[in-house]
Amino acid sequence: GARFHAARVGAEGPGLGRHLLALQKDVVSELRVVKDLMVQCVPAHYNILGVCTVTYHQALTSHLQDILREDLDKQALFLLLEWALRVYHSPEMMGHPDLLPEVDVSALGPLLSPELVDQTERRYVVKVKASVLEWMQRTLEVEFKEWFREEEPEMDHQGFFQSALPVIIMQMLNENIQVASLITDSLQQKVYNMALEELEGFLGRLREALVQCGKEHQKDRTVPKYYVSYLLAMLNNNLALGSSVTSLHPDTAPRQVPASLRAALDRTQKARPSPCGCHPRRDAGCPTLLLCFCQPLCLQLPSCKWLCGSQLVSSICEVVPGVQEMLSLLGCWRARLLLTESELLVTSQYLRALMQKKMACKSEEERGQLCDRLLQDASQLRELFCGLGLDRSRQSLEAVFALRELISLKDPTLLSLEVLGFITKYPDVSDEHISTLLDLRGDVSREVRHMVLEMMAQHPQVPPESYQPIFSTILVPAPELPFCLRKGKCA
Repeated sequence: GARFHAARVGAEGPGLGRHLLALQKDVVSELRVVKDLMVQCVPAHYNILGVCTVTYHQALTSHLQDILREDLDKQALFLLLEWALRVYHSPEMMGHPDLLPEVDVSALGPLLSPELVDQTERRYVVKVKASVLEWMQRTLEVEFKEWFREEEPEMDHQGFFQSALPVIIMQMLNENIQVASLITDSLQQKVYNMALEELEGFLGRLREALVQCGKEHQKDRTVPKYYVSYLLAMLNNNLALGSSVTSLHPDTAPRQVPASLRAALDRTQKARPSPCGCHPRRDAGCPTLLLCFCQPLCLQLPSCKWLCGSQLVSSICEVVPGVQEMLSLLGCWRARLLLTESELLVTSQYLRALMQKKMACKSEEERGQLCDRLLQDASQLRELFCGLGLDRSRQSLEAVFALRELISLKDPTLLSLEVLGFITKYPDVSDEHISTLLDLRGDVSREVRHMVLEMMAQHPQVPPESYQPIFSTILVPAPELPFCLRKGKCA
C-alpha cells in the first residue's frame, strides 16, 4: 500500500496507462508468489492469500482515489475507468487463471464507489465535450473556406450538391459514443446526450456562418462565385444530418430526435441567408434565389407600364422554371416542397407590391383595366405552376383572383358582404390590408369604408391550424401624416 501511495502518476493518458499496466503485472505476480510459495510456509488459519488480496484491494482503492484528485485529461480518465471497471476483474488481473479459485474479489466490493464512478464519468464527458467543440469549430472553419472556392461543390451519386461535413460530424460523434460503450451503459448515455447538445450548438454556428456568407454575397454578387451551389449543398447537408441523428442512439432501435435539436435542424433548413436583403425571418420559408429575381420585378407594379403590358409576369415565368431546376438539386421531396414555397413566394411578392399604395384607380375604366391585368397575370402564373407539377388546389394564387373580385365589384355599397367572404377565406387579412385595397379601388366613400371596417370588427377571424398564411407576411406602409404648420391648421 505504501508503495502505491508513494508513486507519482502523470495526469496525461500515456503516463497513467503505463502506471496502471505496471500495477496490473505487479499485483498478479506478487499474488502468484503468495499463492504458490508463501501459503505453504505459514499455518492455514493465517489465510495469508486472503489477507494479501484484501490489502491489495484496499490499497488500490485508496491509490485510485488519490489519482482522481489530479486534473486528469480525457484519455487518463478513460483509462482509469476502464482499468477499475473492466481490467481489474478480468482474466488479465484478479480473474487470472493462476489465481483462481483461491483469489476472489467479488465479495470485496468495487474499487470505485458508484458515486465516484458517476463523478468520474461526468468529468470524462466534460473533457470529451471540449474536444468535440474544438473539432467541430475547426471543421466549420474549413467548410466556410470551401464556400469561397473557384469551383462547384461535390455531388453525390444522384447528382445532388453536398460536402463531407455531415459525414465528418456524425463520424466524430458516433466514435465518441462507441468508445464510451466500452466502459458502461451510463457513460455511453452521458456521451450520447452531450453529442446531441453539441450538434444543436453546431447547427446554430453553421446558421450564423451561412448568414455571414450571405452578407458577403450581398456586398459583392461575385463572391462567393458559386454561392447558390454551396447554399444548396448546405441545405442537403442539413437534411443528411437530420436523417442520421437517430443512428447515434446507443440502442439498435431508432429513437426520436429531441424537440430542441429538431427545431435547430428546421431553423438551419429554413432560415437561409438572404443575398438580396430580405428579412431573414419573414422570408424564411421562401427560396432565397427566387426572391432575388422576383423582388426587383415586382417593384414595377402597380404602375401604368404594368397595366399596359404583361412583360412583368412573363419575366417571372421565364425565371421560375430555371430556378426550380436548380432547386431540384436539393433532392426529390425537398424540390417538391420548394415548388410550393416558390409559388407562395411569387404570390406574396405580387400581393405585397399591390399594397404599397402607389396607385389608386381614378375611373371605372382604370378599375376595369386593373381587373383585366390581375386576371391575366394570375391566370398566367397559375398555368406556369400547374405545368411545373403544382396542383391548383395547393396554389395560393387563388388569393389574387379573390382580390380581383373585390376591385371589380360594380356597387361599392355591397363591399361589406364581399369583404366578409374574403376574410372568411383568408382569415389573416387585417384592417390595413382591406383599407389599402379600398384605396386601390379609388371610389370608396368614407361611410362605406367605415361600414366595411365595422363589419370586420364584428366578425373577427381565427385562422385554423392548417391554414397557410398569406397576408400576415405582407406589411402595409403606414399612412402619411398630414403636413402641419406651427400654430396653424393642417394642410
